[in-house]
Amino acid sequence: MKNVLIYLLDQNAKQGNILKYQLGCNGFKNIHYFTTSEECLYAIHNNNHPEFIIMDPGISNLNGLKFLQMVSQIDPGISVIVFSQNDDEADMLTYLNAGATDYIARTAYDHNSLRELISNLQYILKEKDL
Repeated sequence: MKNVLIYLLDQNAKQGNILKYQLGCNGFKNIHYFTTSEECLYAIHNNNHPEFIIMDPGISNLNGLKFLQMVSQIDPGISVIVFSQNDDEADMLTYLNAGATDYIARTAYDHNSLRELISNLQYILKEKDL
């Protein structure tokens, strides 16, 4: 049902693996996890374009906004969802204005933010008719 390709970018391996597991439990099975933006961009450059990228903007090796801009230049059809521990409204608006599909503030992957993320993925899939 939800065999869309999702890239998950989070430098915190524990949090990234928890999120990958939770997405898998909710039917999202084709998830590739990356700890660096370079790995993720390399995969995209090799014509493995995901439907979604779920990213933590705090990636240490490349500014999150710069990463978002690079993804948009490669394939503007990729939906990028920022999943951040930062709930600052100014940052949220900055990412949304820069082209992010959504910005979800999380608190250590609590259930509410996970439910919101999964609901938003399902909504976007429905809108894209996938």
